[in-house]
Amino acid sequence: MRLLAERGLGAAPTPTISNWVGVAEGTLFTYFRTKDDLTNSLYREIKLELADAMMSDFPKEECSYQAATCLGSLREVGHCKS
Repeated sequence: MRLLAERGLGAAPTPTISNWVGVAEGTLFTYFRTKDDLTNSLYREIKLELADAMMSDFPKEECSYQAATCLGSLREVGHCKS
């Protein structure tokens, strides 16, 4: 992600990205159709990890709809009951 942030999506060639993460270039396209798909997947993963970290000390039984709305889609990571 740092590579994309430093160079921008258009300027980061897929061979550079694949070398940076330690996989073959073709492997990237096995899992991600485009660089946009890769970037979106990375963003989602970082967002979910951040939500987990933010909610780690929050009492799950007191999780309200308002808190979930305020902090984002926490139901995706299983912190709030429907």
